[in-house]
Amino acid sequence: MESVARFKTRWYLSLAFKVSVTSILLILFLIFVLSLFFFNHIEKESEAELRKRGVYLARALSHQAVEPLLYEDLFALYRLLDVFKIKKEEKAPESEEGIVEYAAVYGREEKLLAFVGKDLYRKELEDPSGFDWSGKEALILPKTSIIFEVITPIVVNTMQVGYVRIGITRAYHLKQVRSLKRELWGMAAFLTMLGVLVSLLMTRRYILPLLHVIRGAKNIGKGKWGTQIQVKGRDETAELAGTFNEMSVKLKEAFERVQRTQEKLIRSEKLNAIGKFSANLAHELKNPLTSIKLCIQAMNEPGSSGVLDMEEREMVLNDVQRMDEIISRFLVYAAPPRIHLSPVDINAFLEEVTGKYRPRMETARIRLKFFPAVDLPLVFVDRRKMEEAVGNLCLNAIQAMPDGGEIRIRTSINGSEEDVEIDIEDTGEGIDETIREHLFEPFYTTRKKGTGLGLSIVYQIIQEHGGEISLKDKKEKGTIFSILLPV
Repeated sequence: MESVARFKTRWYLSLAFKVSVTSILLILFLIFVLSLFFFNHIEKESEAELRKRGVYLARALSHQAVEPLLYEDLFALYRLLDVFKIKKEEKAPESEEGIVEYAAVYGREEKLLAFVGKDLYRKELEDPSGFDWSGKEALILPKTSIIFEVITPIVVNTMQVGYVRIGITRAYHLKQVRSLKRELWGMAAFLTMLGVLVSLLMTRRYILPLLHVIRGAKNIGKGKWGTQIQVKGRDETAELAGTFNEMSVKLKEAFERVQRTQEKLIRSEKLNAIGKFSANLAHELKNPLTSIKLCIQAMNEPGSSGVLDMEEREMVLNDVQRMDEIISRFLVYAAPPRIHLSPVDINAFLEEVTGKYRPRMETARIRLKFFPAVDLPLVFVDRRKMEEAVGNLCLNAIQAMPDGGEIRIRTSINGSEEDVEIDIEDTGEGIDETIREHLFEPFYTTRKKGTGLGLSIVYQIIQEHGGEISLKDKKEKGTIFSILLPV
């Protein structure tokens, strides 16, 4: 049995979720990249500005130290260095003015003449360094992770008479950069939240109409023809909604036309079926009625005793039974009683039904083999009607093997685990391809004494149970009828 799977879209697979997440991730990525760019730019600009100030201070000190150096006025040199407000204490707070960590003035032969700063730098600065100027006006050398040195020569009439070394600390500027970064991160967080909010609003604005269209399509799928959806605006989504509404109205009109046509066809088919039904019933009853008529006419002939002999009475009785059987079958097919379902163990049920036909099978030299599947679920069937269906198939199999043979019955659960399958196989001559397409049609038979209702009644019973019956292909001779019953 064909089953239609219905899938419910999970929230994390929905279009709205995907668009929202994609937009949010894109916003986060852009803000992150831009933040890194700005941070890098700020750090570079801050470093460049700090180096410029360091070079400027070193040059200013070298120019002002010329006269005290020539006169070897150490007091003037120290007074000059005090102008830089160099930190003496370890825990002194950073300030914009206090970017000079230490300052030193050297005379001829790289002799340290004056020093201001922390003592830990003095010993290192007392050792001559032998800088290679190579025509440079200033050298910038790394000292530690937060300190760099600026060295400028003291020149008198193109002659170097000494040089200045100052240590520039990045502490204050790093503090300022960190503060600026915090502000930028706060701004980035605000922009991110704003972007997320805008993304959600845009998603609601453009995805919500699509969700309305989907719901409308589902309603049409449920048979609610003419469903209308309301979408405001004049953009493409509103145009889509308008097109959907037009399509829905046209579908409703088309469905109503199909319904009217179908009703006409059903009435026509009913009239045709009644005519065919009546013709077949008349045809089936004509032969036994003719036989009875001849017997009665023979009774009225001159010289007749007016009494039927034993053979004639038996013939009339058989014809009456034949007519009764025909009328009963026609009544079952034309007005089937309502089914009453109850849970049934299909294996036990088949054992019980086929057991009633075992004597007839043994008489016809037919072997019965049963291959039940284990752990089959219960099936809800009308026992009386299903017994009639299985019995008809068993009788067909017996009649298909006049010289004996084998009937094999198998049960199984099909691949989707929604149906129980029953296969009834015989080893008879099989069914010709030209007959297969008419097999379940009423009144169609290849037997002289058949009514043509046996398989059509079986088909009707299986359909009433929501199942299917079909004829399976078989390479060897024989026939396999397959029944699918929903669990």
